[in-house]
Amino acid sequence: QQLVLLGGVDYERFGSTESFLIALDIGGSPFGTPDGVLDVVIGYPASTSTGDMFPCDLTPPAADDREHDIRCFGLYYYSGRSLARPQFEFQWLDNDPRGVLPHPTVDHNPSPSAAAPHLEWTIRQF
Repeated sequence: QQLVLLGGVDYERFGSTESFLIALDIGGSPFGTPDGVLDVVIGYPASTSTGDMFPCDLTPPAADDREHDIRCFGLYYYSGRSLARPQFEFQWLDNDPRGVLPHPTVDHNPSPSAAAPHLEWTIRQF
């Protein structure tokens, strides 16, 4: 209710440009410690991939309207150097040379509601 009163719009299923994500710095230093550069992101992207087309873009209705929602949930590379606007930094690579993508993930509550508002994700074989 408050969101609507403030002029906002709540798109269901994280549609349109809504996004929720967690970005991880896995590390890249010789000692395997974080290096200050985000490596991967898990969540719902807000727009098209900065690399190859998301696999979810190949299935209707996203193939027709390029609207991203919970169908695009997954693990992706983080393509930006900046922390600004991370929802637009999801990157998919076909034939990933590093062998990270595709990577198995699970969205345990793909339809959050007032009764079940939590988000719970698993990155398998991490």
